[in-house]
Order: sequence, then structure tokens, then C-alpha cells
Amino acid sequence: TFLSPPNYFFLQTFCNVVGLKYRFFILFLFFVFNVKAQEDSIPKRIVQEIEFLEDYSQELQFHEVDTIINRFYNFDEDGIDGAVSIGNPGGAKGYFVPKINKYGFNFGETLFDAQFSDVTKNVVYRSNIPFARIAYLGGPKKYQNFNLLFTENLNPRMNIAVRLETYGSDGFYLNQESSNKLFSIQNTYKSRKNKYGYFVKFTSQSGSIHENGGIKGDSIYLNNLTKDKLNVEVWFEQLSTNRYDKRTLDIQQFYRFGDVDSLHSKNDGFFVLMENRGFFQDFWYENQRPDSVYFSFFNRTLNDSSIVTDRAHLFGLENEFLLKYRSEGGLLDIRFGYGLDIYKPETYVSDTSFISHSLKGVLKNFVLGDFVINAQLEKGIAGYNSDGHQFDISVLKSFFDNRLGISGYVSSIKTLPDYKYIRYAGNTYSWDNSLGYLDHITFGLVTSLDSIGLKFSGKMSQTTNYTYFDINAQPQQFSGNYAIYELRLEKKFVLKSYHFDVTAIYQSVEEQAPVNIPTLIWKVSFYYQRYLFKNALELRYGIDYWQNTTYAADYYVPFTRSFIYQNDYKVGNFPYFDFYISARIKSAQGFVKFQNIGQLFLGQSYMMVPYYPMQDFGMAFGLRWDFFN
Repeated sequence: TFLSPPNYFFLQTFCNVVGLKYRFFILFLFFVFNVKAQEDSIPKRIVQEIEFLEDYSQELQFHEVDTIINRFYNFDEDGIDGAVSIGNPGGAKGYFVPKINKYGFNFGETLFDAQFSDVTKNVVYRSNIPFARIAYLGGPKKYQNFNLLFTENLNPRMNIAVRLETYGSDGFYLNQESSNKLFSIQNTYKSRKNKYGYFVKFTSQSGSIHENGGIKGDSIYLNNLTKDKLNVEVWFEQLSTNRYDKRTLDIQQFYRFGDVDSLHSKNDGFFVLMENRGFFQDFWYENQRPDSVYFSFFNRTLNDSSIVTDRAHLFGLENEFLLKYRSEGGLLDIRFGYGLDIYKPETYVSDTSFISHSLKGVLKNFVLGDFVINAQLEKGIAGYNSDGHQFDISVLKSFFDNRLGISGYVSSIKTLPDYKYIRYAGNTYSWDNSLGYLDHITFGLVTSLDSIGLKFSGKMSQTTNYTYFDINAQPQQFSGNYAIYELRLEKKFVLKSYHFDVTAIYQSVEEQAPVNIPTLIWKVSFYYQRYLFKNALELRYGIDYWQNTTYAADYYVPFTRSFIYQNDYKVGNFPYFDFYISARIKSAQGFVKFQNIGQLFLGQSYMMVPYYPMQDFGMAFGLRWDFFN
């Protein structure tokens, strides 16, 4: 059949040989000639997925893989989900609010992680039959995306899955080209009596982004922006490139003790859980000009004559050893154990290893009267971050037969700043800082009434020793503390086949903090959705709209692969509109999308990052096909 593995690898190899621009045509031919291999009706539960969540020892509650109704048509993050983009798919991304690190060692090279956030999670698949998904997307400036997923249960207890994705674009201004690739292969297994199980996954991520050191922000730039972005002046005339290469091997396993009769046993019992994760990451910057040319933009004079060749390398091993107890029926879950992590960062200047030891504890689904309590704690005990911790607790209470839910939570994090803030080294520009621990505490309350599609939440967070890059592109630690407040309202309206989803966010930060955030963010999705021809056709079309108020957003510095704090240039207050039509016919899904249609009548002032224009008006399309026997 068309689903056999040889056909998959033949299809991918053939597409690579003939070139990316012919892939869509080739896929179309394959779909036409193989559509008869499909069943007349689609089984409702072909393939399902769930995150591993450090515990494969229990009977997992699987859910079906995503459909076109969810995220397929909205493939590019353009701010609608809180991500701050520099305008080109594959480029760096920030956020509307400062990102808070979790406890532990943080390398600080995270601006490209969001490109693969959905495909690097440790997800367990369960496929009743061999399942494959092939998709192609195209858009403005030669944006092309080709991805493939194949998964199969070799027997009821063992599953394999392979995923491949490649995408890139020419960009919207001079030498903004991006190219990104991801490959992953995984295997999961449970023994017959649920005594042992494992999860093994290898992931490779790589990419290159041509950035020319960034855009010059001057009057010439502002004049050219309204005419032709390809004439916008950039730092460095020669091509400058940021590259990254990440490879990760995840191994998670459990051993169960006690009397277990079957896979579906609800008896209580003890488990030994082990998680081992090894990885290495490389980042480097290539250019033909000395650093002094670039840093003159920050009014800094460097006496150098070398070629800019900035590179960072990190090798890491993360290990967890946990003892778990699960009560009868699987309601109460208690874990406690030990963590040992080893990190070895390498640059041209330094070669240092960090070893950290910590104790860990987890409490899940603890019922106390009408309340359900979940909590977890990790406390450093020796080595790197020994004085740090992370503590999270949430309390949930339901009312009116679970129609109304109210939950409160507290999160406290104390950890050292990113390694990049502590130590950075290029050929001629470097620093070595002694920085104190960051302290971050958050209080939150969430109320949800699912019967009417209403959700309201509020939170307050306070940060001490906040660390950031200042206007000179150097790390600074804010000696005081500051608070951020957020109120969020989400409401869904449904009238027959018409849907109206609204999200409104209000946030505020204390004035003395070196943090700027938009005061208001609102998102509206209005769409029509119906099932036609005895549910064979699923049709949806609508408009997505989002906007945020004006604020002084952080400025992007390609040389350090980071965002820096600035308080002069303001962006925002531009309405973004995307119109789309999407449909599913049996196992085929497709969409046509017109993005940033507001440019046609609202001008050119659409930026989320100073000097980096967002994507122009253009048409994107996509086709995704599921194959199964």
C-alpha cells in the first residue's frame, strides 16, 4: 500500500532530489493516484498522542492528534499567541512579557526554540493502524514548509514514530533568508504486565538565518520602509549568518514493584522512575567585518582587527531518579527523589563544567475534602544553584457538578541567571560577571465556567535581581524588585454555525523596572464552521484579529542573539487581520489564508520589534493529507 515505509522514504528522497519548488506538484500527483487507498470513512481514533510527562507507568489518557480546526491554518506566529517576531519565519522570537527561567542551568540561547516548540515535546503516540501525515505549506517571499509524520504500533505495547520538517523563506528585506530543519525518531514500550517501560527519542534541530548584523534605524530606513524593504540599509554589507545545531537524546524509563496482573491494573504500587537526557548545542555567528563596526551602533569603540567569529558550545547530561507511589484507582500520585545534572559550556575564552545536585518531590491529585491539591518542589543541595529552588502549588475546587471551577496557585523560583549573562566570549568582546540569584514569585487565580465558554484569570508576579541586556548590549542586574499585574478574560460565543472568540488582556508593570510591556492586548476570532454532506466535509472560514497598545519594545541584536532593553522607539497599535478559508474532506485538509490584510488600507507601520517590519500582505496556502490502511 501507499503507507508502506519504503514508499515514504522514496517520496522524501525523490522530493529532495528534484528540489523544493516541485514538491507540491509531486505530492498532488501522489495524492491523486493513491486516494483510492483510503477507507470510505475515517475511524475516529486512528492515532492519538499524549506528553510523556516523566511517567509512562500509568494508563495514559490519550487524545486525538490535531485537526485543521485547531492550528494548521495559523502556522506562523505573528503575535497572536504572545510571541514577538522579527518578521520572518525562522527568525528570532521574544515575548510580550519577560520570560522567567525555571530552576536549573539555563544556557540563554533560546530565541530560536519557539520555531520547534510543538514538535520537540516528548509525546507518546498510540496508533491502531500505520498512520502517516504529509503536509506542504507555501507563502509570500518563497516561504515553503514540508513536513512528514509516521507512527505505528508494532504491537499493543510498542510504538515507533518518525518526524521530519524543513522550512524557510527569502525574507522581507535584504539578506533575511532563513532555513530550518528538524528530524526526530522515537520508540516507546511497555512490558506485558506493566512492570517496565521506556521512552527513547533522538531529535536534531538545525537552522541558519541571514541577518547582516541587523537593520539600521535612521531616516533613510524610515523613508525606504514605505517603498521597498529590499533597499533598507543594514549593518554589514557582507552576508552575516546566525547558525544553530541542537541534538538531544531523551531516555525515560520506569520499573514497577508489587503485584500487577495486567496493563489496566488499578492496584496501588511503587515505581522507580529514571530519566536521562543528553544533548549538545552549537551556536555561531559568521561575518567578514570586525566587531567594532557593529558595536559602533551602541556608541562603543573596540580596538580590534579580527574577523567576527562568535561561537558557543554546550554539552549537558540531566538525570533524575524518582521513587513513586500511586494509590488504588490512580487518584493519588506521590514522587520524591534526586537529580544530578552536568553541563559543560565551551567558548574561546572559557572551559568550565557545572555540576548540580537537587532533591525533588511531586504531589498530584491529593484530595482534601472538596479540594484537589497538586504541588512540586525542587531544591538545590550542592554544586551549581545550590541555594536555589522551584516550588509550585495549585488548589482546585469545583462547584455545581463541575460546571464551575476555581483554582488558585503560587509559584516561587530562585535560580542563577542564564549562563550567557554570566559569561560571554567573542573574538574581542567578552564579559565575566558575578551575578546574584533571581527571585520570582507569582500568585494567580483562575475561574472557568465551561458551560458558557467563559474564563477569567488574574495574577501578580514579583521579581528581584532581574537580569537583562541594556542599551549597550551588555548584561545588567536590576538591584531592586518590581511587580507585574495581569488580568485576562476569555469568552466564546456560539450562534448556530457562527463562532466568536474574544480574549482581552490588561497588564501593568511598575515604572522603575527596566521592563516595557503593552498595557492592552486583545484577540478576536470570528468564523463560520459547519459539517456538510453527512459530515464528510468540514468547512471553516473567518477572520483573526489581534492588536496591542503602543509600547517601547525590546530591540533585537543579532550579534549576541538577544533582545536588549530600550526606551526610545515605540511600536504597536497596529491592527493585524488574517482572513482564511479551511476545509477537511475525509482525510485531506487544506487552507488558503490572506495575512496582514490591514496593510492594504492602514499603511506600513506594522512592527513588533523596533526596525523590523512584520510580514507584508500576502497569500499563504497549505495541504495536509493523512494516510492509513
